[in-house]
Amino acid sequence: VQALRQAKREGLKGEALAERMGDLISMPVQGDVNLMEAVEKKMRYVTFRQPMDEWGKALTSLQNRPGMRLVVPFVQTPYNVMKRDLEFTPLGAGATLLDVMRGKYSGPEARELGDLSDRVGRTLLGGAMTAAVATVYANGNMTGALPEDPNERKLWQAQGIAPYSFRAPNGEWYSYQIIPGFGMIAAGTIAAYEALKNKDGTQTEKVLSAVDS
Repeated sequence: VQALRQAKREGLKGEALAERMGDLISMPVQGDVNLMEAVEKKMRYVTFRQPMDEWGKALTSLQNRPGMRLVVPFVQTPYNVMKRDLEFTPLGAGATLLDVMRGKYSGPEARELGDLSDRVGRTLLGGAMTAAVATVYANGNMTGALPEDPNERKLWQAQGIAPYSFRAPNGEWYSYQIIPGFGMIAAGTIAAYEALKNKDGTQTEKVLSAVDS
């Protein structure tokens, strides 16, 4: 992807574009500072090591207070994992729209436009996952939080049903919360589905707890 964007930034088309992409993929990139920066940025993103934003820096500053390093020992990776998950939700779409309105992507730089396309792609993927989760949950093959009714909880235990899980073709239940970018969407979608189904507002707390989980 980075090679394609770099070749397009150089104004190449057709066969010349394909050849340049091949060169960028096959040769070391030390001579291309822009491409090196793009690759490094992508690597930091996929390993959850990207620089902290203002909210993240505020959390990090808590570690400097007496005793807080024991309470908040690690910030960067968990924070970036949570931030990545949010990018697939409507909150991520709102953040992208806000950046567009602020003019972040108004310049001709292909790197910035490439970042915008990535963010829009994650939003669309999140929407597709939300629709899929709602369908699978409605068919009884996914779960959210444990039922509040004690009798229903006992029924779950008797049937081997686990919270925040999906049922595999073999009938076993597996947690979906360990899947990056999916656990938060699934839990939030199911809680929202229940809130709309009950229409009494009692599920609001579940929606919030699912987002935090």
